[in-house]
Amino acid sequence: MMKNKKKILNRYINRRQFLIGSGQFMLTLPPLISLMPSQVLAQVQQPKVRVMTFIGVFGIDYHQLYPDDPLTMSKTSDPNINYLNLLQMPKNVSRILDFNDPNLSGLQAKTNLIRGLGLTDGKYAGHNHSVLSGTKSGGRSPIYGESIDVIIARALGVDAIRLKTTGSSTAKANEFSFSRDKSGNRIISPLTFGDHNLFNMLFPGGMTQQTSTTESTQEKSIVDKVLEDLNSLMSHKRISQNDRNVLSNYVDGVNDLQKRIIANSNAPACSVPNMSFASSSGSNKVASANKLYDNYADLIVLAAQCDNARVFHIANTAISDINNDGSHPELHHNATGGSDGAADRQGWFLRRVGRLASKLDQITDPFDSNGKTLLDNSILFWTNEMGAWTTSHATTSIPVVTFGGGGGYFRTGQYMDFRQRPFLSAKNNGIDRHLGRPYKQILISIMRAAGLERSQYINIGDGNGFGEFNPIMSEAANDAKNHYAQFQNDHNDPLPYLSLRS
Repeated sequence: MMKNKKKILNRYINRRQFLIGSGQFMLTLPPLISLMPSQVLAQVQQPKVRVMTFIGVFGIDYHQLYPDDPLTMSKTSDPNINYLNLLQMPKNVSRILDFNDPNLSGLQAKTNLIRGLGLTDGKYAGHNHSVLSGTKSGGRSPIYGESIDVIIARALGVDAIRLKTTGSSTAKANEFSFSRDKSGNRIISPLTFGDHNLFNMLFPGGMTQQTSTTESTQEKSIVDKVLEDLNSLMSHKRISQNDRNVLSNYVDGVNDLQKRIIANSNAPACSVPNMSFASSSGSNKVASANKLYDNYADLIVLAAQCDNARVFHIANTAISDINNDGSHPELHHNATGGSDGAADRQGWFLRRVGRLASKLDQITDPFDSNGKTLLDNSILFWTNEMGAWTTSHATTSIPVVTFGGGGGYFRTGQYMDFRQRPFLSAKNNGIDRHLGRPYKQILISIMRAAGLERSQYINIGDGNGFGEFNPIMSEAANDAKNHYAQFQNDHNDPLPYLSLRS
């Protein structure tokens, strides 16, 4: 047996067998294309959905975001789901959502303004750190679930990029992204501060590198290396003319493919960018909040274009062009002008998200053969931890704005109002909080848009499915206490009307 084994191990194949074997291998090159640079991937792969969550911290009064009632709106088959095309509305929708602003201009058709979503418990929370998990139990610290950025990144097998906008260790923005250990204890995700650090996350060691355009210093693609080997094989004196012709035809075909790929105008330049920074490593403050977010946007766009990252999370506490050093983290308590002043700071953050959306919409997705933009294949989710903060810190009117189509999963260009008709109010501190559908359904829609199956999130919650579901509100007027019971059978489904696919 040993002798036969050695004979097999030492056996040399002849020229014909080698060429037949190598030919069979080379004819299966399409799988090898997946190992080539991202320019090649654009030819063969399906679009990738990018998910970006943006949390405006410390609350906003919902009347600052939504248009005044009443509006004449269209109804779906469900009379409690009303909608209006944003292109049919005035561009200045509200104090903080104004499409006349250069950062938001032209985005109406790819924006959704969503109203009437609330956490089903409805309790006063102070500050709600669990909004991305669809839960409210335990006051500020959620005792159930995980945030969707964690769930999506784990399901896709990728790392999430998580940023905060102040270097302060006490900033409440740290609390919104979290996972769980095996014992169920909450693990707060580490967040990175600053464009300098984000740059190094996306381009490790890139700070000292210069992008070279000379042929001698460029790394050759896999196609080039294969061609070198094949050309060397063709010139071997033992190769027959017939075999040489076969290989020559093959080399010509591969070479032609490479030329077409290089000529593809949509191919991204996935190289280390040359940029100046608004914050240095280790600094807690920035000289220019606008510049910081401009750099964030440019780096996120490049990461999406080159598939360096697909899941992003940014939580904004205090930094804005109104107060850019993070020295007054309590946005609403310190904002001049009360509700209006706080809304202006939140509006600044929303406009920064809009600017990023505009940049994504200017670039054709290199992974989409149908010519869709990066924004078409992304979902940017802007929300807040509460509504009606000036009076009740309510969690029944949480503001939501989305940009992008989520790879065709989302209907876009709509003002969607999910408040129940006639308006049903949960009264607390004398404030009417019109009730609608469970907020967690928008989170489920985002996970579905990212490609997750129901099984990948359904058990992450309080035992009733994803997140938290309470059919009986603990804090509500008597006529509203059983409001959420009507969603007993569909609270784990994507948000209706918004979602184009189940």
